[in-house]
Amino acid sequence: MPELALLDESVLVQYMAGDDGARMLIDKLLAGEVSLALTASTALHLWSHHVSDRKAEIHMSAMIRFIEQIPLTGD
Repeated sequence: MPELALLDESVLVQYMAGDDGARMLIDKLLAGEVSLALTASTALHLWSHHVSDRKAEIHMSAMIRFIEQIPLTGD
């Protein structure tokens, strides 16, 4: 299993906009070559600011299934 890397929101926003570099990173995630995570606050921000229609909702839902979400905790 590859080491876990924390994703920034901009990678997913650029992926949804069609950026080739972001697409290559997500393709590596889907192929199991990299392991990616995002924080719960990043996921919330993505949903509230970048999911504006049903197509974007479906796309984001499918993509986030493959990305580990790091919960907010008091630890």
